[in-house]
Amino acid sequence: MGMWELVMVIIGALIATLALAAVWFGLSARIIMQYERRLVFRFGRVLETIRGPGLNLIVPAVDRLRTVNMQIVTMPVPAQVGITRDNVTVRVDAVVYFNVVDPVRAIVSVQDYMFAVSQVAQTSLRSMIGKSELDDLLINRERLNQGLEIMIDSPALDWGVHIDRVEIKDVALPESMKRSMSRQAEAERERRARVITAEGELQASQKLAQAAAIMADTPAALQLRLLQTVVVMFGVSLFAFFVIFVIFVIFVVLAQDMLALAGMPDDDRQILGKMGEDLACAELCRRGYAILARRYRTRHGEIDIIARDGEMVVFVEVKARRDEAFGEASEAITAWKQQRIVRMATDYLARHSLLETPCRFDVVAIDFEGDCPRIEVYTHAFTA
Repeated sequence: MGMWELVMVIIGALIATLALAAVWFGLSARIIMQYERRLVFRFGRVLETIRGPGLNLIVPAVDRLRTVNMQIVTMPVPAQVGITRDNVTVRVDAVVYFNVVDPVRAIVSVQDYMFAVSQVAQTSLRSMIGKSELDDLLINRERLNQGLEIMIDSPALDWGVHIDRVEIKDVALPESMKRSMSRQAEAERERRARVITAEGELQASQKLAQAAAIMADTPAALQLRLLQTVVVMFGVSLFAFFVIFVIFVIFVVLAQDMLALAGMPDDDRQILGKMGEDLACAELCRRGYAILARRYRTRHGEIDIIARDGEMVVFVEVKARRDEAFGEASEAITAWKQQRIVRMATDYLARHSLLETPCRFDVVAIDFEGDCPRIEVYTHAFTA
């Protein structure tokens, strides 16, 4: 063999070696991304060294690689239907954020860690629904999210998985429950509106009471207020103006009478009332009545005089005024006054075991206008 042939053999061997080296490098070289980690199984046994990002070499036909993604995985949890602790059927869905922290456990300890985390999240969500009330699901979501995170993270740690966070996405309520909550909210708003209206009425009544006190001290103010109201009424229709004007005339007449009484000093009114009661007792005795009590107090009010006319108990109210037309006006007894007298009379009769005794109500009207008082007695029959 010549020199030239020897050189050709050496060159051929080098080329074959380089070719084999290139084939071996191509079969053993692996590029791993920054967010990945790879486990090497050599003859079925996992190596302790975890291959990081970059170029890595393995033994061809001997090593097997398993890739694990280290990024945070966003996994939606399918909607779960459950019954809350206060017996309300709800439909709740959530989302789980997790990542692998131990690639060896994630591959060796569990067959499919993605499926395992999904199943644990679903069962934990159903358990959380059963332990919570509807108000907690709607209001305290942060606390429920933390509870779900702890429930899912506890078994996931054994699989090399860390639960970053859990969020409840939506709570679907039945239509009947939505209508009930809507009615409840409407009732609450109505309650607040009524409270505000009542407070406004209270403040208005206080202001009106102050205005009435001022007008009582200054009667001319009432006349000025009436004139101002008349000016305002010119803007309405003629018929409405006529009706309102008649009402205000009646009101002014009554108001003047009330202001006259309110303007009387307290001492004069007390003296007038005492004189009226004395005259009423004298008039009743003259008519053959037997006086049983004066100024008798009951839980419903005070009765001026209680007398007896034969077998009948008479409850007397004394009205003493200085008014020429007072006697005729005292005969009318309103329904409210009648009911009040009935309640006071019933209270007296019950205390003295006289419920079967016949009774009536009299009004003694005493008019001090003039030199000689004028006394009239009006009788009203009623049943206690």
